Amino acid sequence: MRIKYVIGLDDGYFPPYYKGRKGYTILLGIKYSLLRRVIEGIAYTFILVDGLDATDKALRLIEYLDGDIVLYDGITYAGFNVVDPFKIYSITNIPGIIFYRHPLSLERISDALIKHFLDYKIRLSIIRMALRSRYKMSTQWGIYEYTPVEIDPLEAKKLLEKLQYYSPEPEPIRIADILSSRVSRKLILRYERARRDLNPGPTG
Repeated sequence: MRIKYVIGLDDGYFPPYYKGRKGYTILLGIKYSLLRRVIEGIAYTFILVDGLDATDKALRLIEYLDGDIVLYDGITYAGFNVVDPFKIYSITNIPGIIFYRHPLSLERISDALIKHFLDYKIRLSIIRMALRSRYKMSTQWGIYEYTPVEIDPLEAKKLLEKLQYYSPEPEPIRIADILSSRVSRKLILRYERARRDLNPGPTG
């Protein structure tokens, strides 16, 4: 598989009181040139914290950025808003790799979903599919896990290793993480200020 452009996908910051579908954060994607090692495009949209709109929103970003493969920073975004890379591949024919920064326990995730979400079966089915297809890779920073989505596991591992320039995070995800965090914090700060100005509360 010849890869020229890699899409990195990550979500932004949100305050804890946005949990339970009480606020939005951003989902940001970058288009990264594997040959030139530069960003060729940036796009973002808004997703509901703990909502179920991340897959559709990610699909729009991926179609717009038009890369050869997608690197997903985990399987959950904005709390437990789940992105379905398998569905995205079925629509776009663009393979993906789910990279996990930390080891995940399916049992603990399942317990949390059952406790807090009536629609836990929808979310859990996607997460279970991803976690059951995990592979391990050894890096200079430690052992990390990834799930290849319609790409050979060894080829996926080689691509991740090629993109681990400065940290265990592959470069497109690392950049997307930095940008999504900064942009979301600024946007949320502006939104909260505007909301306070419109609803100043009692005085005197």
